[in-house]
Amino acid sequence: MAIIKFSEPIEWEGETHTQIDTDQLRRLKGKDKLAIMRRLRQRKIHDVLQPESDERYILAALDLATGIPEDALAELPITEFSEVILEAQGSLLGSASPSPKVPSAS
Repeated sequence: MAIIKFSEPIEWEGETHTQIDTDQLRRLKGKDKLAIMRRLRQRKIHDVLQPESDERYILAALDLATGIPEDALAELPITEFSEVILEAQGSLLGSASPSPKVPSAS
């Protein structure tokens, strides 16, 4: 699991966030990716060529998956912000996933 505890809680719009679980991104579906891309285009962000490596896309995906707003995550210290982005990217790309189970020879 990729749970990242924040060095200091983020207070945002009456809510306190102390950590984020980037593995929540794994529950998103293709339709969610399309919705995120539509949302970015509505915000006049048209140059997202590789979504899984674009911080704007990753923040929007984290917002959708975890409920922590993009603007709240932007308040993290830069080293923690970078750690969250890198862990989220790994979750989106499946690089942190366990190796597939090998079928038993019965």
